[in-house]
Amino acid sequence: MTRLLDTFNVLEENELISNQIDPCIREGLKFYPRPYQVCAINRFEYFLKDYKKRPFPSHLFFHMATGSGKTMVMAANIIQLYQEGFRNFVFVTHLTNIIKKRKQIFSIIPQKIQNIFFLHPLIFMEKKCV
Repeated sequence: MTRLLDTFNVLEENELISNQIDPCIREGLKFYPRPYQVCAINRFEYFLKDYKKRPFPSHLFFHMATGSGKTMVMAANIIQLYQEGFRNFVFVTHLTNIIKKRKQIFSIIPQKIQNIFFLHPLIFMEKKCV
């Protein structure tokens, strides 16, 4: 069985997965993602919208090193999913410090969001999201 990683490597090599970040995502993030984060964001976008073998429901995880910016990738993924109509997001971890940090970053209080990853206000289709 071919791994999704191997499949997506081939798709990227054949330029079927973009190497440019979607302007809607870029405009929603406070910081510009690093090249490998852009790769992860674009692979998720392809999986979400174009991957024909996508199982339903889908379960994914990002295997990235500590300090590599998974939270930035998740912020971009939330924008991508929000564009597709999703409104509820769940984070799973076994470390309490990660839970505390995520609560701080993804709190429903706009001031907390504004100061971490999202530009404030986050606007999608001419409507304020946060």
